[in-house]
Amino acid sequence: PQDVQDQLQAVRKGTTRTEHRKRSRQAEETTSPGSEAEKAGDSTVSGWHTLEEEHAKDFLNIPSKEELQQIQTEYLGRTAQSALEEGVCGVCARETRKAELTWHKLDDLPNPSLLNPLKPHKAQVLQGGKLLEPEGITNDGLQTNVGRTDDPSTLQRGMVGNVTSFPLNTRKIIKMIDGQKLPQPIGILPAMIAITFVGAKNLPKNWLKGMLRVRRAKVAMALRWLITNNTLYQKFTLDRERLAQLPEDDVPVELLAVVRQETDVSVLTEEADSYIPGDLEMGDEENRANLAADQELGSVQLAHLGATESAIETQTDRDALVNAVLNLAKEGTYDIRPGQRFVKDFPDRREQADGAPNYSASAFPTLFPYGVGGIESQANIGFIEHIRYCLLLSDRRFRTHHSFPFIMFGIYQKRQALVAARIQVRQRDIDHVSRDIAKVTRADLLAAAAEKEKGLPFSNDRVKKLLYNVKLTSGRILGTDQSRAALRSKIWSTAVFMGPPSIWMTINPADIHDPIAQLFCGEEIDLEQFNDLQGQCANNVVRAQNIANDPYTAAKYFHMMILIILEALFGIRATSRATYCRKGLLGKVSAYTGAVEAQNRASLHLHVLLWLVPGGTVGSPTAAEMREKFQSAEFRETVRNFIQANIHAGVPGLTKTTLATIPRESDIAYSQPPNPTAPNFEEQFKHRLLRLARNLQVHVCVRGACKRYDIAKGTWTCKRRAPWPESEVAVVNPDGTWCPVRHYGMVNNFHPQLLVFAQCNGDIKLLTNGAETKNITWYIAKYATKAQKHLFNTSALLATALAYHFEDSTYLDDVRARSQLLLFRCFQGLNRHQEQAAPQVISYLMGWDDCFLSHEFVPLY
Repeated sequence: PQDVQDQLQAVRKGTTRTEHRKRSRQAEETTSPGSEAEKAGDSTVSGWHTLEEEHAKDFLNIPSKEELQQIQTEYLGRTAQSALEEGVCGVCARETRKAELTWHKLDDLPNPSLLNPLKPHKAQVLQGGKLLEPEGITNDGLQTNVGRTDDPSTLQRGMVGNVTSFPLNTRKIIKMIDGQKLPQPIGILPAMIAITFVGAKNLPKNWLKGMLRVRRAKVAMALRWLITNNTLYQKFTLDRERLAQLPEDDVPVELLAVVRQETDVSVLTEEADSYIPGDLEMGDEENRANLAADQELGSVQLAHLGATESAIETQTDRDALVNAVLNLAKEGTYDIRPGQRFVKDFPDRREQADGAPNYSASAFPTLFPYGVGGIESQANIGFIEHIRYCLLLSDRRFRTHHSFPFIMFGIYQKRQALVAARIQVRQRDIDHVSRDIAKVTRADLLAAAAEKEKGLPFSNDRVKKLLYNVKLTSGRILGTDQSRAALRSKIWSTAVFMGPPSIWMTINPADIHDPIAQLFCGEEIDLEQFNDLQGQCANNVVRAQNIANDPYTAAKYFHMMILIILEALFGIRATSRATYCRKGLLGKVSAYTGAVEAQNRASLHLHVLLWLVPGGTVGSPTAAEMREKFQSAEFRETVRNFIQANIHAGVPGLTKTTLATIPRESDIAYSQPPNPTAPNFEEQFKHRLLRLARNLQVHVCVRGACKRYDIAKGTWTCKRRAPWPESEVAVVNPDGTWCPVRHYGMVNNFHPQLLVFAQCNGDIKLLTNGAETKNITWYIAKYATKAQKHLFNTSALLATALAYHFEDSTYLDDVRARSQLLLFRCFQGLNRHQEQAAPQVISYLMGWDDCFLSHEFVPLY
């Protein structure tokens, strides 16, 4: 509201600002920001200031040559081997930074009795009766490998999706599963697995064998081990007749019979859309030759998506609906459908003894091979704390499992949904709302779905009210589109307090090619004496395989690199007590708000708004102040110098004519940045900049990806507005419009220092509040927090997912209880179709947010 904004501005401009600044200085002295900077890994802490101090002279002030070298050196220090190397804690077996580990003799440890296991187990390795580095399952034991193939083009499809586990309907499958015998009948496979490949060429059978092979001896060995050692499997017996039905080493014919192939590869065009040029599209022939010599390369991380009954029945295409139901719901004489209840994944605090049912221990025998130690199996360890411990384990079996993170995240969201629904139904007007939404029928939702498909607004007020309450409930649940939308208000709140933003950036850390990411994957890499031609990581297929297999590493690498870039290169550091800034590449940055987004190839990138240290009376210059400043030739020259230093769209030697003569290098980022203290640093920097700009910043328009058909113009246009204007010099006009140096119209904007040192694709724009950028903050706030892609509309999801709610007469009659259950079921129906990238799911589980904020926000109402 305008009155709230006026009050905030009055407080901000009033006399209380001086008192607030004094209190901030006192807090700065008390908290000793120098020591905090040292803890954060900063090599230099001189020049840090609280953001409440005015620095008008620092607005658009670029660093000097000496300051620039200091920034470069600090970045290299933060990304050095000594700062990044990790070791294993001998007590908890978790990966920890070596700098935080210290050597201790067992006899010198305080309270050594705490290392005595509460429940001794035969698999534990004890040192003097103490539990140190518990021995878990190894790669040559029960843990299975993902499928392998010699086609590197299938790599880096990543683990994306959402998994919901249902119990099978016992009445329908009682004839298939005979009591307590293992293995299960092989005929059950086609009723549970659907296989579809997309590709124009014929599908070689050996590719299928790489992913779907069944080896009878391996299955027998694993089952015998589980029956002998796992308390949850001791009631089962090994059925030799069923075992004999398994192939010795081949794909079961039951699966081959249901394999389907889509030859129209254009359906993948949009899915492959990315800001970053193809990671594996260059140098394929050389990699294929290498793969031919070693068939163990090329591990495929299959896309892991949750499929429920509503995923079939909500298709809008009638043919797709009929085919899906016929092909997937019925296979042969079996009719297997998910049950009506979820698996019991809440812990029973009354049953903590060995052998008590535990969802995770039962669902993941390769992760909990002895049937003990499942998530929440101990009452004093919380759900999310236990998951984080598992993901940090040095043997990496939990983080590399294809479904464990997704299922745990689904359970986490479900519990948040229950809490959010309870909060929602305790609102003051819920009695009035409940009466309306309880009257919504299946027919109402189907009618609303039809209106949605036609692009019409909803005509039913009760349906509107239902969807509104569902949105409010989902807004309190981690990872939902509605919760991401909350960042918009934080962006606008920052703009109200700090003024308009100054810089818009996109940063795409190169997880596949960065040696740092490969170091986190466990590869033996010496960053100090780096050689990009030695070791198996010299092959980009191996690097892609490492990242695809370990989404935890991909998430950790991304969040660490973004923090280092913000703190070391841009000079802004946010702590729980205050935010500090010093001169960085862009001058002094006073605030930032950034949204993390997953690309279609499942890697993460950041859209971030940056506020430069105040250049107006208070906060960043307003639109009126900027218009006045741009009338000054001196200020336009300052802006021009800022653009020349920070925003490039061209490199000497990179033109449309010379583009074909500059080699395309897929491994360009698999290297170390040049050392600023080297005598030939300037020459190295220019040469490196040209190669990186050619390989990472040249945009290529592709139909179905960035090119869209403009009906009004009757032509295909690029949604990113390429090609961009060319210019031999940086131009700044009195109306606030500007243009960087660009010799070729398909080169995107980039920051030269960020490109050379972080070695990743990016974008940067200066927001001058001119004619072309006056509304960009609104666009950015909407774009950076845009909803993830959905295949189905909301009303259709609700119509199918809520069928059980309307048909079951056993529900409580209390309106408030029905409303609470209804809201929860609505979210569950929507969530079944929510696609999440594996690194994003890991980020949520580890407490790494999907946004980067320099300031904390508290809702007023």
